[in-house]
Amino acid sequence: MKKNMLFALFSIILVITLLLFIIQSGGRVENIETETFISKWMTNDNGTLATFLKGDSTQDTDQVQGREALSESLGLWMQYALEKDDQDLFEESYLQLQQWFLEDSGFIYWRLSPIGEAEVTTNALVDDFRIYKVLQLACNRWGDEKYGHTAEIIGEFLIEHLVSNSYFADYYDNKSDYLSPVLTLSYVDIEALFLLREEVGLEHTTFNRMLELLNTMPTKNGFYPMSYHVSENRFEFTKEINLIDQLLVSLHSQSHKDELIPFIKKELDHRQAIYGRYNLETKEPTVSYESPAVYSLVIMKAIELEDKELAKQAYMRMIRFRSSSSKYKGAYSLTNQNTHVFDNLMPLLAIEKMKTNGWIEK
Repeated sequence: MKKNMLFALFSIILVITLLLFIIQSGGRVENIETETFISKWMTNDNGTLATFLKGDSTQDTDQVQGREALSESLGLWMQYALEKDDQDLFEESYLQLQQWFLEDSGFIYWRLSPIGEAEVTTNALVDDFRIYKVLQLACNRWGDEKYGHTAEIIGEFLIEHLVSNSYFADYYDNKSDYLSPVLTLSYVDIEALFLLREEVGLEHTTFNRMLELLNTMPTKNGFYPMSYHVSENRFEFTKEINLIDQLLVSLHSQSHKDELIPFIKKELDHRQAIYGRYNLETKEPTVSYESPAVYSLVIMKAIELEDKELAKQAYMRMIRFRSSSSKYKGAYSLTNQNTHVFDNLMPLLAIEKMKTNGWIEK
């Protein structure tokens, strides 16, 4: 009897929390405003997604210039379409992949010029994993075999060219036949690995080593390492911690020693904000900016943990960065009439995931 009463009380508390969450967030969340902003203002003439709103930006640390298109953006757009259950939007993205990014071999260019010219000879493991995964999931959901066929080609290329000593690597240079000796740990997508094993025949040795790597990696001061050097069997920590990388690792790691979320909760309670980068030793922020992408990943982690309170805190902070201006309504992190598409795609995806899970109204 006492257990039943406690369960009923707990259920009521959850319902009240959720209702307050919906009321505080303004009721129905219109993701369509952000989707429209991206389609109207951050899409090149050939349909590819531009990295920056402005055409002359040089802000990106990977030297991405203005309207260049990234496979990262394409993969996130496809993931959003899948989460939204919008096959028409997914099909448009699939055609972009086929026409501009994908070689017959399964190689995907990580960056293109605004008019679709290949400016690099390398791919990016993290983006290829995402695109491979959403194609397989789309095939399973909608039964369109062409998605599964394309996923198989990409998966086979990854297994053949991006695995060394049973570990995946960051990138492969298609021109020089060079494979990176480093694996950035935030690039590892557990769901993609499971699908590669089930659908394309990823060797058990590689699968198990990657899984073990992610679940047994060391931590320092509660933070995850940045990368793993395969030939040296060495993890590398950076003095400055990037919260996006840390959250991506946390999302895919099945380790029970995750200290990142308690740290994030403490930051939200103490500072009412999460900053983009922190010092490894002092755990003090090293930058003054916040990122809607960081809050998006916190929401996704909160969904995984079924932590509605954490999701609410992150959501309320994230939407502070959403513009209500008539011209760029729905845009995130608009500064000097410019924004990065990643800071718009991630909130779009996080909110859609909240809708899928029934945490906010569709």
